[in-house]
Amino acid sequence: MAYSDEMKIFAGTASSSLSERICAHLGTACGNAAVTHFEDGEIRVQFQENIRGKDVFLVNSTSPPVNDHLIELLILIDAARRASAARITAVLPYFGYARQDRKDRPRVPITAKLVSNLIVAAGADRVLTVDLHCDQIQGFFDIPVDHLSSEIAFTRHFRQLRPSEDLVVVSPDTGSVHRIRRFANRLEAPLAIVDKRRPKANVSEVMNLIGEVKDRHALIFDDLIDTGGTLVKAAEAIKARGSNAGRAAIDPRILFALWLYATLQGVGSGRELARLSDEHDAYRWICGGVSVNYHALNDFRSGNAELMDELLTANVASLAATGAITLERVAQDGMRVRASAGAASLRREASLREHLQEAQELVQTLKEQAERDPGLEQRRAQAARQRAARERQQRQIARRQRLVDGQPQQIRPGNDQPGVDDHDRRGREQRRALAA
Repeated sequence: MAYSDEMKIFAGTASSSLSERICAHLGTACGNAAVTHFEDGEIRVQFQENIRGKDVFLVNSTSPPVNDHLIELLILIDAARRASAARITAVLPYFGYARQDRKDRPRVPITAKLVSNLIVAAGADRVLTVDLHCDQIQGFFDIPVDHLSSEIAFTRHFRQLRPSEDLVVVSPDTGSVHRIRRFANRLEAPLAIVDKRRPKANVSEVMNLIGEVKDRHALIFDDLIDTGGTLVKAAEAIKARGSNAGRAAIDPRILFALWLYATLQGVGSGRELARLSDEHDAYRWICGGVSVNYHALNDFRSGNAELMDELLTANVASLAATGAITLERVAQDGMRVRASAGAASLRREASLREHLQEAQELVQTLKEQAERDPGLEQRRAQAARQRAARERQQRQIARRQRLVDGQPQQIRPGNDQPGVDDHDRRGREQRRALAA
């Protein structure tokens, strides 16, 4: 989706790669702004294009070195205001000084409020940030704040790692419970809380663990990590209470192989595919006997729909070109028409393109069938079993009839070929039938 020229996105030195990805997603180009330094370390900013009357977005995280990146952002805002931008939005993927949000001791500043005042004073009209350490920091600004949450992205990611049935989400402290409870609800997992006290800055001591973690896979969710001491103490307390060590993430190649095979078999439901991965030998072989959660399957398919269609089509076309499979056109009335795949045609580039087109049509047909009828594969398997049973019954009736009529048995190769004992038994049965 391409956006109007009225919007301009500029990157600070702390978020240049992120800004490029944002612009690529939006279908626009990053603005040209020069950020340099004088010999004494002072920051110099100059916009290399006209931004008069434009809607300007300045992307710069206040990550370490925090002070340098914060000052750079303030200078960018001031430069944009003096260049007559119509609106200036400061985009902070990480808001520094967020932990200094209250006066918890005598003679200390509320630095998060000071930083907010500086951003407003520099000339920002709006602030966009992600996962503030405390929600109340939004009230420090006298301008609108768009406070985004990363919970949806993390939920999609962790659903692919393990089933929710044996997962527990752990809050590393009581202050984050309300945020982590939302995350746990998204994962359909219970919540545990680490009750800790902090004797001094950057030193934490775990006091108690609230909640059940025994025989579960614990996921500790926190908004930021400084020294990692809190996570280490929490992990030690969780392991002491009998939590499982965890297991590796499911390889995306396995998820794709499962969906590739499932689509060809007419399976379109993530729940049905998860069940087959536990019960069906073919699916169990693909995933190595490891249980796959339907959340992970559905999220993988929805997040990689276009890529899966492309790869599925290419794989089907390649298999057809090598003669490993034959393509069939499937109509609504169930009629099947075998595609032409002669050996001579496989050597021509035009034939490969034909196979690719047929594969695309086949993939689309299978997808529509699976979405319309998720239980199609199960009924196909049942129909195959019934057909095999009828064929066995017909063979048995024919054999009995030949015995009654006095006809010799036809010996078939393979599993139907009788042994020595069978010849003797059938000979006796034939003689008794003739005597009767």
